[in-house]
Amino acid sequence: MLCAPAPRPAHAAGASAAQSGALARIKQTGKINIGYVDVASPFVYRDSEGRAVGYLAGICQGVADQVKSRLSLPALTVNWIQVSSDERYRALQDHRIDLLCGDPETLTGRQFISYSVPVYPGGVGALMRTDAARGLKELLSGADIEAHGPIWRASPAQLLNAQTFSAVKDTPTARWLNDRIREFKLTARVVTVSSHEEGVRQVLDRKTNVFFAERQILQDAVKRSTASDSLQVLQRRFTVVLVSLGVAREDEDMRLFVDQSLSKMYTSGAYRGLFVKWFGEPDEDTKKFYRAAILPE
Repeated sequence: MLCAPAPRPAHAAGASAAQSGALARIKQTGKINIGYVDVASPFVYRDSEGRAVGYLAGICQGVADQVKSRLSLPALTVNWIQVSSDERYRALQDHRIDLLCGDPETLTGRQFISYSVPVYPGGVGALMRTDAARGLKELLSGADIEAHGPIWRASPAQLLNAQTFSAVKDTPTARWLNDRIREFKLTARVVTVSSHEEGVRQVLDRKTNVFFAERQILQDAVKRSTASDSLQVLQRRFTVVLVSLGVAREDEDMRLFVDQSLSKMYTSGAYRGLFVKWFGEPDEDTKKFYRAAILPE
């Protein structure tokens, strides 16, 4: 039988939090450095005025607001620092940033950083042209590929092998796509693109047949596209990839504080306004996701 550890007194936790790691730096300098990768709308991206905006930016701002209150700071400067995908983990390790504003939770990532409780239920979706072959749409919209591998190796495999698939370079989606191609012994062409914008453009230009990426990003891209009538995002979600905030590995005081802040936002429903603004009304599954993410006191 598992036994819960003895609760740590609140005053002791607060004292420790003010003495070590990122919280100590923030207390000393009066500023918090929040790093973000310019991913895409509606998650976190740099707008035309150079500001970090999006759902994740709002969540991270909420954490920063609670830092100011928790540390009893008269003022707190929030510095938004754009980092490349390649340097995001090193930026935490080198203390150039105190908080990474969103990262898909992976085993690779866990080697370098610590993740908070999840902030969004992500997952891979597929973007294609509305005039794509009906058979391809039906095949990719069908039953779970992993559960029906032999189907891919039968006649439908011929259809898949004739396609060109794409994903953004050096992302979990790109690794997932290549793994599926190898697993089902397909000879379909796989290309990588440098950005979500390029991925959408290649589908419109018929250079690729299917672009795989975070489903919500694809939906937002279609909504904003001047050629939205020519694009569609399949209903199917191919994977479930939790998106979390990141702190330096072993900075347990900062991680605890972030988890406390997020749990408070979920319990109070403070996250909902942000969610509605960027994604629309949450469905029942989404509400259950946030209720499940709450850590009890």
